[in-house]
Amino acid sequence: MLNKIVDNITAAPLRLILLVLAFFVLHQLLTRQNMAKYDYRFFLVRFSIYGALTLISIFLLIQLNMYHIFSVLALLLVLIGLRYFNLRELIAYSQSGGRFRRATLLGFFRFIEKRETIVKKNFKNMLTVLRPKKVDYGFFLILMVGISAVIARVVFLENDVYTFSNLWVQTLEIVKNFDNNQWFVRGRSQVVGELAAMNFYANLVGISKEMAIYTFGLLESFLMAAFVFYTVNALTNSRYFAPLVAGISFACLFAFLPININTLFQHSSIYLSLLFALPLLIFSLIPAELGMLKRRYFKIQLALAIATAFTDFYVMFIILPVFFVVAWAVNFGKKSIGQTVLAYLGGVVFVLSFKVVVSFIKNIDFLTYFLGNIIVFESYSYTPQLLVSESQLGVLFIALGLSALFAALVLSIFFKAKKRAALTFILFYLALLVINSLEVSWLDADLFNQTLTVLVPIIIGFNVSLFGKLVEKLSPTLTYVYSAVVAGIMIFLIFQGYSHSLRGQKFQDVNKLKIDLLKVYDQLSTYQMKNSYAIVNEAYGVKLSGKEHIFINYSDFLENYLERDSVYHQIKEDVRLLNENPEYILPSSVFVFISDTTRTNAKDYFLKTPGEVANALNTQLQQLKNRGRQVNTYYTSEQLKVLEIVNNANGSNLNDMIFAYEKDK
Repeated sequence: MLNKIVDNITAAPLRLILLVLAFFVLHQLLTRQNMAKYDYRFFLVRFSIYGALTLISIFLLIQLNMYHIFSVLALLLVLIGLRYFNLRELIAYSQSGGRFRRATLLGFFRFIEKRETIVKKNFKNMLTVLRPKKVDYGFFLILMVGISAVIARVVFLENDVYTFSNLWVQTLEIVKNFDNNQWFVRGRSQVVGELAAMNFYANLVGISKEMAIYTFGLLESFLMAAFVFYTVNALTNSRYFAPLVAGISFACLFAFLPININTLFQHSSIYLSLLFALPLLIFSLIPAELGMLKRRYFKIQLALAIATAFTDFYVMFIILPVFFVVAWAVNFGKKSIGQTVLAYLGGVVFVLSFKVVVSFIKNIDFLTYFLGNIIVFESYSYTPQLLVSESQLGVLFIALGLSALFAALVLSIFFKAKKRAALTFILFYLALLVINSLEVSWLDADLFNQTLTVLVPIIIGFNVSLFGKLVEKLSPTLTYVYSAVVAGIMIFLIFQGYSHSLRGQKFQDVNKLKIDLLKVYDQLSTYQMKNSYAIVNEAYGVKLSGKEHIFINYSDFLENYLERDSVYHQIKEDVRLLNENPEYILPSSVFVFISDTTRTNAKDYFLKTPGEVANALNTQLQQLKNRGRQVNTYYTSEQLKVLEIVNNANGSNLNDMIFAYEKDK
């Protein structure tokens, strides 16, 4: 019996954070580097690199029919061994014969003789290594902008139309299929790298695929806000204020961004691909951002390019080529740009060659597949939250780019400031606006709008930074006044935007019902043995069942279950008869979902239990109780009630099965 279900909407990200902290502690204990070397950039750079390598590893393991969370982690452990323990040098040295063995034995005996002193010394060293000598405020600021992005989206929870939609269910099918080592799903031809990452995320933090889909969009928004902050910091050399304004703009400035407020909870392949693409652009302009990893420059850029292609074709084949043309024109002859272009071409060849082969094998038209992934028909723009019209917004975006260009040119020409990296990005942004204004039919406007929700906040940060430096050059005493004015304007715009967006909205219980459903499905997926239980639900439930549990629709349950129950409980002790008549075997547990119809929004009618059906279900459950069947309340809330019919005690819940086995043992 379940009295309380842990809210994995917040638990999953917390588990991920704890895993990252554990890896950092391990890294620090192995390398013993000075904590002063670490700042938020260290973590964001490595997140993009190791995230790209993880995605590529998942792809390769699926092709080898070896994908599993443990195989990915084992591969990462091998990489850690190569990175931290210099296994290559160790293996080469071991080939020299007895010297290695003698050195190893001598070291071991010295450790045994002085073990107490060594343990005490290492413990003190560990505390020293893990204790920071100064506070990096950037950590707190990126946490602030990331959390702001999540909270700002939760405010619009009432507008969520994605969860449990047909597209959501199709996504769930693909995400689950990765567990069966399937990169492609029959009848679906789309770039699925983001969904592979979603599957890995679910397995890594121990949540259901349903909950992973629900929370992954929030995780992407959190990370995207952090990378917007980092991009402005890296390209303008502004420490905190301008990056903070950019991050908050992405997180909260919905009133001036062409973002679809109905799909704020939906994951976005554009966002995930930009988490790889933005570092690729930054490293091409400023290779020093890689620090000690710079000697692996080409390999890192190649990995980022491949990961970008795996996650989104629009960013890979529309956005990045524009950047390379602009970057080459502004930074002609720069070695890092040339290397990045070669890495990009390598990524294109790697991904497209695979896609061509698969298209041939599966008899898919490659051109249709390619164009279908840079023109998405399942996306649409709905922007009632805008304070200005779309045409006025377009003019505003151009004005932001031109003003940033003006400030960069003034600083470069009259003050000899080195602003080539910022100038490159600004021209890239303006070039995209010009190309979009041409209204070419095969350039998807909705995908471009999603891209602008990232690029525009970056350009806002550029304006704040560049004009701030102009103010500092012309009148240093006005710097604080300038910062106060910018902060005041931002607060005013955010307040006005939210007042306009939320005016007249009444939060309805439909999304509370969705959350309740997700919680229960997550709990069942996590703690019940696969295919040992059945779910009785409305028709949408059949699409959620997959290969994890048995689905029974309401009509089948009401018409046939009582008869099957009667037969099963008469012959359940006769193993031979059950083997001869498997159609009479009932699942160990049957979970009956009944939602409160009075609290369901009409637009989500498919989630509700019709009133007459709910009454019939309650009557039948009472009949089962009268027969002596165990019927427990598994979950209850204002919107949803789930009842469990127990046909075989300790036959479905994994914890109960383990404890029962230990007791019998």
